[in-house]
Amino acid sequence: MSSTPETGPNRMAHAHRRFFIVLCLASAIGFVLLNRLGNYLLEPSTKVEIHKNAYKTEYLRPYLEAEEWILYSLDPYPWRRNEGEDLFNKPPPLPGSEEAQKTKSNTEPPGEPKRKVPPDQEFHNFPILGKLVMQENEKLRYVIQALDTAGQNWMGAVAGCFSPRHGIRVMREGTIHDLVICYQCSSAVLYVNGKHVGGIYFATTLELDPSPDVLDGILRKAGIKRTPVH
Repeated sequence: MSSTPETGPNRMAHAHRRFFIVLCLASAIGFVLLNRLGNYLLEPSTKVEIHKNAYKTEYLRPYLEAEEWILYSLDPYPWRRNEGEDLFNKPPPLPGSEEAQKTKSNTEPPGEPKRKVPPDQEFHNFPILGKLVMQENEKLRYVIQALDTAGQNWMGAVAGCFSPRHGIRVMREGTIHDLVICYQCSSAVLYVNGKHVGGIYFATTLELDPSPDVLDGILRKAGIKRTPVH
């Protein structure tokens, strides 16, 4: 028995039904996959954990127990700059031009960058603008506790800079403990006897965000120079 060829309207109707069936199957499969993916993401064991800070709270204890602090005001820019040099003041000559050849022949190779001050006037590679020896007090303890609280509640953000303006040194049982703080970049570095032992990232909530106001106030009251935050 020969089959009757489908007419135009019949072919269209069959095509629509096939498309509708395929669409329903795809929707069902997609629903199942999304449901399983959602359950997977909600599983506690699959949650991404934020890495903890690379420091131990015990490294901050000497600052709370020391009887004397040395507070440093630091310059975050240790290299000398040629203030008269403006690379954007005049455009470079066209390659191959006579001016470019003259510039090339008269240009001396760049030398090594020069530091602003000798090493004995730096605190862990940053120039010392001034320092203040002071007795341990409630304000200083607050500074350390605020850093530790923010570090323990670090939200995972890391700035691509380190421009410290504050440094702290304490002596405890014959050991030197140094702390270099960059409030601008929400990070600090810990040293014990000159050796790096950890870092504190403290980008956190607004309520827990440490402020340089306490240390700045102490330095300002003592008449010690400070580098402004740009």
